[in-house]
Amino acid sequence: MVVTDGGHGVARSSAGAPAPAPSSSSVVKLADEFAELVTFCGTPCDVQIPLKNMKPHIGYFAKEALRIVKAKGDPSIPTLSPYIGRGLLEATLTALLFRLDPFRGLTLMRFQTHADFDHNRPNNISIDWNGDLLSNVEERADIWKPKQKPENVSRGLLSPYMDEVIWRPALAGANDSIMGIKSDFPHRLGKDPDEFINGIRGEARQLYSFWSKGIHGEFFAIGPHTLDELTCADRVRRTLDILLDLAFVSQFTYVSVGNVEPQRAYQLFSSAKETLHG
Repeated sequence: MVVTDGGHGVARSSAGAPAPAPSSSSVVKLADEFAELVTFCGTPCDVQIPLKNMKPHIGYFAKEALRIVKAKGDPSIPTLSPYIGRGLLEATLTALLFRLDPFRGLTLMRFQTHADFDHNRPNNISIDWNGDLLSNVEERADIWKPKQKPENVSRGLLSPYMDEVIWRPALAGANDSIMGIKSDFPHRLGKDPDEFINGIRGEARQLYSFWSKGIHGEFFAIGPHTLDELTCADRVRRTLDILLDLAFVSQFTYVSVGNVEPQRAYQLFSSAKETLHG
């Protein structure tokens, strides 16, 4: 039997000893399930190429993330967690953006293969955290006022516009598909549609800021209490949680490049969640 310790999410056996580290097979299994949900492309189109290229990297981040969640007494965790956490967050959201908006992925590939594209300098066409993934559009009471300028209608993955026209119908479809199924792991699927993307956007913004401070060395300067083992495990778990929720719901959108069959999608989702929280 495994229980949690003092609400911190530390897995311990009923005898009080730390729970054993996850087997290598369970780590690989979660990584494979996660990567399949995030990068699945069911139609023969060119966006398969970047998604296929991203898949092993996303799987690696997921595998290392689970090791951080389950590890005990590893001194490298505070140093490595910010890189794994932010890499997992950015790569996964980018892949989901490519699934839902292949135009963005395909045009980016064309720009990056141009002879004038310089990999050593910032490029305005590159994926932008605020513009492409979260949203540089502030919440408004009415986003559909006809006087809106076209450039203000954001196609960012978690923008209010994508929320209303893509994520909300997909969430309804996801909830219909799992109606009557009882789960023993936490998820956001039962949330009010008004709260689903808003909540994930807020959580993603906080996690990105947290991981960035670790990458930039700010937390190292403060001392070991900020990036301790429990904090790293909690933040990585939260990162995996919101990404799994998004990846599952994305399989019920009508604009993607093909979706995993609903029963298979839930199997991947629930198995990864159970491994993460088991």
